[in-house]
Amino acid sequence: MTKPIYAVVDLETTGHSAKRGDRIIQIAIVRVQDGEILDTYNQFVNPEQPIPAFIAQLTNIQNELVAAYETFEHYAKDVYERLRGTVFVAHNASFDLSFLQQEFERCGLERWRGEVLDTVELAKIMYPRASSYRLLELADELGIPLGNAHRADDDATATAQLLVKILKKMHTLPKQTLQYLHKHSFILKSNVSTLLYECLKEQRESHSITLYKGLALKEPHHPIRMTETKHFPLEMDEQYALLQEINPSYERRPVQLNYMTSVYDALKQKQEVALEIPNGVGKTLGYLIPSVLYAEEMKRPVVISTYTNELVDALVEKEIKKLDRLFKVPIRVAVLKGREQYISLSKFLQVLTVTNHSYDETLTILQLIVWLSETETGDLSEVNVSGGGQLLLDRIRKRTHELSSEEKPFDFHQRAVGKAQDAQLVVTNHSLLLANHSYPFIHEACGLIIDEAHQMSNIAMRNVETVFRYTRWKYVIGQLIGEGEYDLLTRLTTLFERKQQPYKSKKRQLIRAYDQLVDQFDLFIRQLVQQLKPNRTSTTKHTVHLDATVIHQLSLQSLHQAMFLFLRSAQQFIEPLEHLYLVEKERAFVQEWQDWVTQYEQKMDDWIELFTVVPQSTEETFIEYDERSVPGSVVFVKKPITSAPLLRSFVHSLKEESFGIVWTSGTLRVPSYESFIPKQLGLPEDVPIETFPAPSSFYDHASIWLVEDMPQIDEVKEDEYIELVADSIVQTTYATAGNVFVLFTSQQMLQKTVHLIQDSELLEEHPIFAQGVTSGSAAKLLKLFHQTEGSLLFGTNQFWEGLDVRDESVRAVIVVRLPFSSPKDPLYRLRSEQLASENGGHPFYDYGLPEALVRFRQGFTRLMRRTEGRTSFILLDKRLETKQYGHYFIDSLPQLPIRKVNVDSIVGQLSNWYGGANDRWKK
Repeated sequence: MTKPIYAVVDLETTGHSAKRGDRIIQIAIVRVQDGEILDTYNQFVNPEQPIPAFIAQLTNIQNELVAAYETFEHYAKDVYERLRGTVFVAHNASFDLSFLQQEFERCGLERWRGEVLDTVELAKIMYPRASSYRLLELADELGIPLGNAHRADDDATATAQLLVKILKKMHTLPKQTLQYLHKHSFILKSNVSTLLYECLKEQRESHSITLYKGLALKEPHHPIRMTETKHFPLEMDEQYALLQEINPSYERRPVQLNYMTSVYDALKQKQEVALEIPNGVGKTLGYLIPSVLYAEEMKRPVVISTYTNELVDALVEKEIKKLDRLFKVPIRVAVLKGREQYISLSKFLQVLTVTNHSYDETLTILQLIVWLSETETGDLSEVNVSGGGQLLLDRIRKRTHELSSEEKPFDFHQRAVGKAQDAQLVVTNHSLLLANHSYPFIHEACGLIIDEAHQMSNIAMRNVETVFRYTRWKYVIGQLIGEGEYDLLTRLTTLFERKQQPYKSKKRQLIRAYDQLVDQFDLFIRQLVQQLKPNRTSTTKHTVHLDATVIHQLSLQSLHQAMFLFLRSAQQFIEPLEHLYLVEKERAFVQEWQDWVTQYEQKMDDWIELFTVVPQSTEETFIEYDERSVPGSVVFVKKPITSAPLLRSFVHSLKEESFGIVWTSGTLRVPSYESFIPKQLGLPEDVPIETFPAPSSFYDHASIWLVEDMPQIDEVKEDEYIELVADSIVQTTYATAGNVFVLFTSQQMLQKTVHLIQDSELLEEHPIFAQGVTSGSAAKLLKLFHQTEGSLLFGTNQFWEGLDVRDESVRAVIVVRLPFSSPKDPLYRLRSEQLASENGGHPFYDYGLPEALVRFRQGFTRLMRRTEGRTSFILLDKRLETKQYGHYFIDSLPQLPIRKVNVDSIVGQLSNWYGGANDRWKK
């Protein structure tokens, strides 16, 4: 049988719509058959209209170039013939094909007919873990050369190579995976189902997989054990030799070697210590090497805990893999995250059983089917899904420890817990570590390393807080009451009728209970908000402390009655079906209903915790809302005021295990506030705190700049201030040619600044990734920033710390505002009041300022660590000079000269600092 010919097409055009007069300026066709490129066609086209400036800049196709060629009418028939009988392929095929069809029609040709494949759609399915599906980033991740992005010939060639890779991978998938893919592929926008059918016809044997109810899962990996036990060397030369085995070019740093010894001694002597060492000096390898060696000695794991799941992944994927070179075999690592991070196979099978999914849901299902044949972790954060797919991921998360005996051997969370028993290192996050009573791994360990230790305070309080969001509550009950064609209630109604079971009275009761619940809830919230409404303020967003005296008890009592009535109605509605014989698909609907009822019960528990459990003196309960959208914006929170008792209780629970505990961070002390973090961590005075200063030359590549003609924010209008911020960012980008990290404290100011820069078109050559503007998580935006030369990354508090920023990715860091917490934050206010009442402390100087200093110092040490080339820390906040506390921030930084600069002179002075490498930007 003749293999199909794929015509991979890419167009460059003057705009997005041929119908509105836009024209082609370049077309490329790369034809592929049986995994090989047959031929390439590349043609520039005269559009008979000026090429917009931003298109010319993006494609590097100028008016002078295309003027020498014919119009598309001259090439149309040749192009049409090249596509005849082929499968049309493009990256975002709907654009290229629709544009060509319009042009064919305009030139008097028939519309092209044939099968279509979209490599965006295919790549999402076949590479579910890719960080981005833009051609440039995808090509980089898959090792596909792409010389000039946004030139049709190079883009078409790269897309053709991407297609070849996709086809090859498709032919390696297990047959069971292909069967599931084919079954669910008919709703896709391109002809993927035909491709899968042809692939399925080939016989194949599935290797290295295990089957769970027909789902192909990757066979669990069993790591090789070390044949030779290494011991931790006590001499510095021997320690350095270990590091050289990992990387012969490692710079010898006595501070790192001393740190390694202190970590090992603490583990060996079963001591609790706190060790401060700047980020980038070698902290991570400094605790990993002694941890692995000690774990091998004791034949028990050392637990490593860090701040976020993103840092957990970075630790495992980058740092721990380096140790494989030292020990000649992979380190036995168990990664443990909260169970909701893992897929529930039984819930996913329920989803597969139910038909009539939306396009986004279907695409996500196909991604998950491929991913399950590849993943070793079952961690859903590995999958890059669209916005609509996120809702489906939430439906299939593992939320309880309960498992059937059939599912238990296949459950990824159970696998991870079991793997911890035989690991050398167990890597987890602070939140899970503090919930250790649910997990045995901590009690089987021989040591504990707490990295990013300064963050334990926030995590400890977050772990015990109660949060009730109106929107999430409304979404949960909405799953039980929606009566759309594909909603659960409609499907169950059909099932009742098919089984000839009575249901109408119970359904009416359920709907009445729902209406009463929503009415009571909305009434309670509106009364509460009206009662709490502050006097005239310039903002519509409010955070207000709650106490028992402001709660309308009768309304609350009526609301609780309505809550319980709805719960009982939802439970009783499904009872007639629970004891009937049901086929798998029917049972899936009943199980899904029960799952949503359980989630509703959990929301009720949170509500009861907020309003019926009397808060302790160390707790705060408050409400957040925007008066423009009540009740939708309402969030209720109860959280502790201080973390020290929680953390001491945690450490005390580990004392009986008798192992060493190492608290470590780039920031454990700040000048003038040496005891601030230790007090928050509840460290007793007898716990030694050792500081390992960076080598004197460590920040030779860094410079600190203060833009001194920036006004204070309250001196000018907001729009004027944002214009100056945007101008500073643009000038800095001109001087550095991009790779700029911009840190804000306000999401609103970030968005306005991004939109202003985009509207100005002054940085069109530089991709901008912005938190809250660009879709994706903070970790995804950071990955895109790493991958995209010359780009800018805009972020708020989460980017100050808690993400792994590689030093080579940053040429300049711009700090728009000093990272103070808002004085309107109820927790800030309560802590301030507590300080004042306990010892007459000053709320700002004893809490607000040191908290900001920690964040500021941590941000500098995390970001300013290039091994080659120069980088600049640029401060736009005038308060560093005008306020009495400004010197505290300067004192918290390494002893570097502060260079002063005006907005207009940034380009020249920064260019001189960078050695004139970017002279082309000088004005």
